[in-house]
Amino acid sequence: MMNNQQRDLTIDLAKGIAILFVYFGHSIIYHPIDLRDYYHWCFVLERMVTSFNMPMFFIISGLLFGFSHKSNRQVLTDKMRRLLIPYLFTMGVIMISKFFLPSEMAKHKLAGLGGVFLKDIFLHGGDRWFVYVLFWIFVLAIPFRNAIKTKCFWLIVSISITITIMDIMPEIFLSWKICKYITFFFIGMYCSQYYVQIKNTLSRYVWMLTLFFIVFNLCLIDRLNKMPFVWDVVLPLIGSSLFFGVAIKIGKRKDGTSKVWKALVGYIEYCGKFSLQFYLLTFAYPIIRFVTVKFVSDPVLIVLIVFILQLIAVTILVEITRRIKYLRIPLGY
Repeated sequence: MMNNQQRDLTIDLAKGIAILFVYFGHSIIYHPIDLRDYYHWCFVLERMVTSFNMPMFFIISGLLFGFSHKSNRQVLTDKMRRLLIPYLFTMGVIMISKFFLPSEMAKHKLAGLGGVFLKDIFLHGGDRWFVYVLFWIFVLAIPFRNAIKTKCFWLIVSISITITIMDIMPEIFLSWKICKYITFFFIGMYCSQYYVQIKNTLSRYVWMLTLFFIVFNLCLIDRLNKMPFVWDVVLPLIGSSLFFGVAIKIGKRKDGTSKVWKALVGYIEYCGKFSLQFYLLTFAYPIIRFVTVKFVSDPVLIVLIVFILQLIAVTILVEITRRIKYLRIPLGY
């Protein structure tokens, strides 16, 4: 990760947009009510979000890895500190909390199933699978660090895409997700050497990407999500390209005249800067969702209320935890 003096505004904004979409998507599907089961528009909206938001994170992670000049040993040490330790700490907190949460609030209530949960943590990624998968991708990507920037890139990515589409990888260690998302990680690594040119191109053709996104990632999502190559590769690249382009456009207009606009852009940048912590600290979600669906029946209001309240809750948690010295390493600050 770049330090504060080297941070790239576009990347922070892109990560901020991606994590906001994660929260928005979870506001539709989160326990105890999956709104997709009752409203088709919720299904379409959630599919649209998931068509690109997680691949976008892996592309950005690969991009940052491509920029890095750290030794392989330094990279591995850094990822153990910033990914593995926070993952284990967060999953430990979740495991303990599930013993005490009412079953209505806990998606997978723990009742004497500690051993099963531990197996899930170490072999299947648990509730924070993204961090688990990203750590193993870094471990696997290190040997390809130089090859991925050469002609070998196309061969490596083609093999990864083929294995993903064939769906032959086992569940253990989330091998199938690692294989799927390492493709986007490698794409990010490859793009790091052409970063300036890519930024200029995306900025120039945002309007075209917007059109493609509306047609393919939204209007035709019902049909296209059943086509493996399209769902696994094409739609993620369209969505990621669009919102990276949007991040570029927002960055160029960061210092607009409106105070509301400045505050909004500042918050998106803040979400990007602490995107890992935003992903880890979703502890308030079960309570917020449980209470909201008790008193609100309109699906639009449920999504908006859960989305806004959870952002408020996680922002407060980030502001508190990042000031506590003993939580900085456990939460990856």
